Amino acid sequence: MSILVIIYKCSRNDSYYQSLVFIDGLSKSEIPRVGSALRKIGIYTEKVRGIKDENDAVIRLADAISGLIREQYQGISYTEKLCKAGEENKTLIKV
Repeated sequence: MSILVIIYKCSRNDSYYQSLVFIDGLSKSEIPRVGSALRKIGIYTEKVRGIKDENDAVIRLADAISGLIREQYQGISYTEKLCKAGEENKTLIKV
């Protein structure tokens, strides 16, 4: 569901958009099923790929940001200031 929300938020002002979906740990056998499921709910995908986080800097960054957000929800104090700054400068978008 997060994929649907973020693609909608980013593409709603653009009649043509491209979405490249990279999912950490997605196996090759699952790629067609995930692509098909996304298209069924109205998401056009240019490409769906599974990636191992140790091989891709973008996935490592996404993992780090996910960890930051998780720690904010857990109430760890330093994360609130970082997340607030990220929301204010639009680096982070609430989904």
